Parts: sequence; C-alpha cells; structure tokens
Amino acid sequence: MANVYKSLGAYGRIWTPEKIYVHTDKKIYRPGETIWAKAYILDGITHKNGTNSNIFYFEILGPNGNTISKKRVFRDKPGAEISFEIPNNVASGTYTIRACSKFMLNDLEPFYFEQELFIGNSRVGYVEKLENRTSPDTDAKTQLSDIQLSVHAEGGHLIYGIKGAIGVKANDSFGRPVSVRGEIINDYNEVITSFDTGDYGLAKCVFKPIKGNIYFIRTTSDSEDGKYPLPTILDSGYTLQIENLGPQMIISAKTNQPNGLKGTVLVGHTRGERFLWFQGTQIHNSEYNIRIPSDPLNDGIAHFTLFTEKGEPVCERLVYVENTGNPPKLKFTNQKLSENGEVSLQFTLSDSDGAYTSGDFSISVLENQTESNKNDLDLSMKDWLNLLSDLGHEPLAFAILAEPHPIKRRKTLDVLLLCSSWKRFSWKNWVHERPIDTYIAPEKGIVINGKVTSISNPLQIVPAIISLDILGADFYQTQKRTDSEGRFKFGPFDFTDSITMVLKASKLSGRSKSERRKVVIDLDEDGPFEFPVKVTKSRDFGKQSESADKVAPATTQKRYAPGDYDFETGKDITKLEEVVVTEKKLTKKELIAEQIKKITLYNRPSFRVFADSLPYTGIRNVLDLFRTLPGVQVKGPIGGETVRIRYGVNSILLPTEPIYLVDGVQVPLDAIKIMNSLDVMFIDVLKGAEASIYGIRGANGAIAVYTRRGTGLDYAGGQGDIGNGNRASPHMLTFTQPGFDSAKVFLNLPCPTSQTISTHSTVFWEPNVRIIGAKHKTLRFCAGTSDAKSYHVRVEGITEDGKAISEIFTLNLD
Repeated sequence: MANVYKSLGAYGRIWTPEKIYVHTDKKIYRPGETIWAKAYILDGITHKNGTNSNIFYFEILGPNGNTISKKRVFRDKPGAEISFEIPNNVASGTYTIRACSKFMLNDLEPFYFEQELFIGNSRVGYVEKLENRTSPDTDAKTQLSDIQLSVHAEGGHLIYGIKGAIGVKANDSFGRPVSVRGEIINDYNEVITSFDTGDYGLAKCVFKPIKGNIYFIRTTSDSEDGKYPLPTILDSGYTLQIENLGPQMIISAKTNQPNGLKGTVLVGHTRGERFLWFQGTQIHNSEYNIRIPSDPLNDGIAHFTLFTEKGEPVCERLVYVENTGNPPKLKFTNQKLSENGEVSLQFTLSDSDGAYTSGDFSISVLENQTESNKNDLDLSMKDWLNLLSDLGHEPLAFAILAEPHPIKRRKTLDVLLLCSSWKRFSWKNWVHERPIDTYIAPEKGIVINGKVTSISNPLQIVPAIISLDILGADFYQTQKRTDSEGRFKFGPFDFTDSITMVLKASKLSGRSKSERRKVVIDLDEDGPFEFPVKVTKSRDFGKQSESADKVAPATTQKRYAPGDYDFETGKDITKLEEVVVTEKKLTKKELIAEQIKKITLYNRPSFRVFADSLPYTGIRNVLDLFRTLPGVQVKGPIGGETVRIRYGVNSILLPTEPIYLVDGVQVPLDAIKIMNSLDVMFIDVLKGAEASIYGIRGANGAIAVYTRRGTGLDYAGGQGDIGNGNRASPHMLTFTQPGFDSAKVFLNLPCPTSQTISTHSTVFWEPNVRIIGAKHKTLRFCAGTSDAKSYHVRVEGITEDGKAISEIFTLNLD
C-alpha cells in the first residue's frame, strides 16, 4: 500500500493539476460587440490561486468547429484578462471558447476549459437550445435500432451471490439521452427488476445474481430476440456500493473470497486530498458498512477505491459531494444612484462560518432586457471546478446540472458517476502513465533557449559564452555560459510587443577571434500551441461496461486549417509561427511550396526540415536526421532505437511511438532504419491536430519522410544550400520574438454622459475586483441615457480558501 501513498503524494507535489475557468461578461453577443473575459488559473486540488503557469492559450471555434481566433496571454495577477472583438460580418451561430496551458498537457486526458457562446442578431434559437437541452428525444420516428444502451456494474463487477447494482445509459445515434423502459430478465424469461431511463437516459437497477442463471436486458417493447447480455458476472470477487443520501454516504464493501475483507483497504480522496483510509480486519469477514458525513468533505467528485491486501485496486466508485449547508456568501449590501446618473455598488464577503473573508472576483452589469439573463449562469464556476473539470467533457453532466429539483439532480448525477471512472490517474498504471521524462514544466514567461554546436559538426557540443541583446527603447543585455550539453536559456520575459533580439556566441577557447566564432547557434522552436485531441480511452482497472446494442459508431476527429479566418478583423489571413527567425527564411522551400502542397495530404506540418539544410558530418542514417528534429527524441542502442514526439498523447492502450510514412505510405520503423539518408529530401513532423488526419493512428504524432525519387520534385539543391551553417555570421542570430496578446480596457463612461447605451450591451465590466471581508468594495458606473431601469449584476470569483462563488443580483433603479 506504500505505492498508494506515493502516488497521491506525487500527484500533489509533481503532477499538481491546473484548472482554468473563464468568466465572460455574458453568454449572448451581437456582431460588433466585444467579448470581455477573465481567466481564473487555479490549483487543481485546492482550487486556490494557482502558482504554476503564467502563460495561457485561448481560442474561439466557429459554428463548424474551425479555429477562428487564437491568443497567448500572460498572467501577472490572480487571473488573466482577455478580450475578443467580434466583426460586424461574423456568421450567426454557437461559438466555443477554450482555454489551456502547456502544463495541462501533463493530464492524461484533455481537461481544458470549454464553454459555448452565441453570436448573432437573432437569439431565440440559442435560448430555446438552453431551455430544451435536457429534454429526452421524443421523436416518434426514433427506432429501437437507433438506441444505444450501455451497462456499467457499480464498483466494477457483478458477483454471483452478492447483491449488486448496474447503471444503464440510453442514447440515440446522435448521443442525446432517450427515455427507455426495460427489464432485467434471466434465461427463463423471468423478470428480475425493471428500469426507466427517464429524461436523462439514466437508470439504476439493484439485484442479486444467482449462479447458474444468465441475465439479459430487454426493452419492454422488444421481442424475445431483442435481449442483450449484461456485463460478465464473476464467480468470486469484490463489490463496492455507495448510497449518496446528501448529508451522508453509506459505503458497503462485500466479497465471497475465502479470506474475506481482511487486509483490504478502502481509500477515498477528493481531487487528490485523502479523507478516508479504512483497513478491513478479521471481524469484518465478508462485508462491512461505513457511514461518512459529507459536511467535512470538499465539494466535488469523491473517488473511492477498494484495494486487496496486496495493494491491487479491484473496485472503484465516484460520488458527487455537494454541501448545501453554509456556503460562502457574497452580499450585495448597498446601491446608490446619484443625480448625475452614476451608480454605486457595495459588496461584503463572508465564509461558511459567517466570518469575513476575502477573494478575487470579476463583475459585469447587463441590462435586464436580454433573453439570456435567465440562462446567464448555466455554466457556473462552481459547477465547472467541482464536477465538469474532473469528469471530463461530459455533455450529459452539463445538462443534469441545470435540473431544478435538487433530489432528482443528486440522484441522476449519482447514476452518471456510477457509470463513470476517475480519469485524472489510475492506481494500477501510475508509473507507466507518468514517466518523469515526459513532464512538461509550467511556463513562467517567454524563454529563449537553444544550443551551440561546432560549425563543422552539428552533433559536437562546444563550450561557449552566449549573449542576448534585446533591442528597442529599453535596451537589455545579458550573457552566460552554455551548460554541459551546449544548451542555453534566457528568460522568462514578459512583453506584449514584438521585439528584435540578437544572440551572439563564441567558443571559450581559440587562438583568434575568428577561430572562437566557428560555432552555430540553433534556436529551439516549439511551433504553435495545439489543444490536445480528445481521444476516448478506457481508464478502468476492472470496470465492466458493455453496449447493449452493436458497437457504437466511431467518432472521427475533424481536422481544420488554422489561421484561415481572423475573428478580430474578419479577413482571410495567414498567421505566422510564434517565433520568426529572419536568418531561417528558406527561399528554396518557398520556391517549391506549391509543389509540396500537391503531394501532402495535410495543409501544413507542425514543422518541416529540409535535409539539405543540415551539414552531413556525423549523419550516418535517417535516424540521425530524426535526432536533429525539434521535439523528436531518439533513444536506445543501435538497432534497438525508439522514437517519440514530445507532447504526443500517452496511453496505456496505445503505442507511444508515432507513425512513420515514406512518400505518403505508412511503414514500420525498421524500414526507416535501413534507408539511405542521402535519399531524403525533407521530413515533416506532425503532432496534435495536424496529425489527426491519420485518426487514432496519429494520436502520438506522425513523421513523414519524403525522398527525392518519391516526390518527383524539380529541386536541385545541394548540401549547405540552406541552413544555419551557411549564414554569413553563424555565431550570430537576429530574430523577432512576438510578445503576448493584451486585452482591451473597458471604457467606463463618465457621468453625466449623453451617450446612449445600446440595448443588450454590457454596461460595466471590471475583471479585477478584490473584496476583503467587511470592508465595503464600492464599484461605480454610469447607466447612460438608456431607458433601462433594471440591471443584472453578474459576479464570479474565488475566495482565499478556494471556494467558488457565482451570483446574479438584480439592480433596480426605480
């Protein structure tokens, strides 16, 4: 059991999850308006202000899923401010805003923030969508053959002779929940129990399997031929059942093993913070029951796991803890309208015990005329942090959270979590899933790094002094020695404008200045940030889940060409890479770009390297060429090499290596090893969304090799035509480094003003509001000459102890 302690400790110290929540001023916009937003970056365990990353990536997806705007933002406060200007000619529809950090790529599955917004002049359709999203599919044309049933055994298994439970999920072919009535029957057609999946397509059945019987699911309108088998029932094993009563939980562990529950350990944690460690003894024999009050626990998903005496996890159950007793309270204490039209608002903040506390918030004020006001908080910070951010991208959970009846909401969520598994980590494969060499450090700012090598041999490390000059109004200069591997690192830096930088390197030893300058500076280039691809993976250590119909249709990951439309300007543009190195402009590549585009299936790779740009000294085969590729790692002895692309998706079910292609045809690594490096014209590396064109095969990226013979391109380049070694001064490198995107400042109109505020617009937006207990925080804004007399004040934020607050106050100025 020491490994369990070790795993939870490592999860908290090294792999501490990071969460992002984005508060937008509203959910429905018109063309020409601005999306005002604040991103809260939080510790994924405590939900307090995060201390890992300072750089975050945001993007907006259009109604068709294409990326139409990207931003890279630096956080120098508890949150990061963002703004997006909406063009007047933008298409109406549902848009999606996403937020992620590179440190979040350490997560085993995509847990980035995602939220829908609506842009358009007609809002009726979007409001109807919000109001009807929880409705079951009642279309009379829906056939039973279109219904997909999946069955999940509570805790992981059904055991003969032990009363257990199953969860049933019913969806149509579009993934929408459907209401289905059915029965559990045995092979004698005897009805054991019945179920009704109801509005949310979920139901729970409890029964005791009798050995010798075979059990099936049958929908009540099916014929006898419509029976579907239940998950495999084991002769012996363990079960874990939990009844969530709200104020308390009743946990029941059972077994029919000879030694009973002696030596077993039941572990419970919330987001990595352990609250339960219960060890079975001889007196417990084959069953024990535990009552746990919910009040002392943190709100969120409680993950329970039953381990055998040898430390093997055998049962798992998720429960949603939601304490409704005394949450922290943000009070709207005072409001005042002055004669000149200025409105003053005051707030105070207290914790669950009534004591004053502090927190960071963002506040928007909207006219109380918009159709969206009743749905303005359909995704709240509390719901995202406590449930959705740990459950993964589960649309059904989002719908259940809108259920107005608290008991139905709690019971339905409990069935959904019965059918789910913990995705942040799995006990059994902890070491294999999180090898330390794949750790992605949090970004603290812009970093300039690379290596210095010999001009005659790119694989030869050269001890050197390297200096960095930052040109501009505020000139900056620094220098340092390269490390034992010839690498250097400058930064982190924080700036918003593109800045010209100059790197200069010289050997530590040499008879003359010209001799010491016989070095080459290679600058690391990460390429554009790509959001992780959602790949459905089984993370259960033993949970039985079977579809009652045929295998569900596979989901195809769509691939989109980034940068084809700019959300801010509404113009077709081509976006530059993050780092533009002026000396690396490859004229030869530009001349044959159109020819290359005809022979590649993808629009553009993550990065491309021409073999002619590399001095061939020390390069013996194609794997040596791979070693020069940014982000590509080649490890192992000669003949037993392995290759992986950094930031590739790691999975316990999939191979960790990328796929290899030669002139568009997939080949094994062994075929690459025997190729002649002189035959290679260029190499493309694809990762993330760029590799999604190859489906699940490209989950860990792709390396595409193109030969001179296979491409048929008219290219007569020679060794040294392109590359760092042929710069006029290879020891010096000048480049332009783009800075961070900055948010606009909301213009708070002074009072009195004659400016009319347009209907449905945001009257006031303040992203950085610090409320300290009983000290009244006063905000002032001008209501303008609008006829509106009623406003909605939307407040979201986090207290100093990590409690999320989402409130809407009504402001009447009559």
